[in-house]
Amino acid sequence: MRILAALVLLSLFILLLSCQGSGAMDVKNKSRERPAFKEGEILVKFRPNVSGKEKEYIMSRMETDVLQDMGSGLYLLRIPGEESVEEMVKKFSDLPQVEYGEPNYLIYLDPRK
Repeated sequence: MRILAALVLLSLFILLLSCQGSGAMDVKNKSRERPAFKEGEILVKFRPNVSGKEKEYIMSRMETDVLQDMGSGLYLLRIPGEESVEEMVKKFSDLPQVEYGEPNYLIYLDPRK
């Protein structure tokens, strides 16, 4: 029985070593594939004094769709396909009615960063 257990452990160890050489367990390489933010989405926080109609007008003029009204003037927006996230963040951030605009950053729970 001990010989069988030793053979199983030895086999697993050999398998582990072979995976490292092939790159199958290359965690650092996988981390580069992860996007920092959700493509096609931005977060926009309007200033407190901006009316609901004015917010609707601005979002319509920018051709965005509201994915979620998060309360307190914060909106998750889908941006037009031809615009980049960076361009839309700048366009919204430049408006006096907007407190800030930012990409919809992604948060990962595992250590691959």
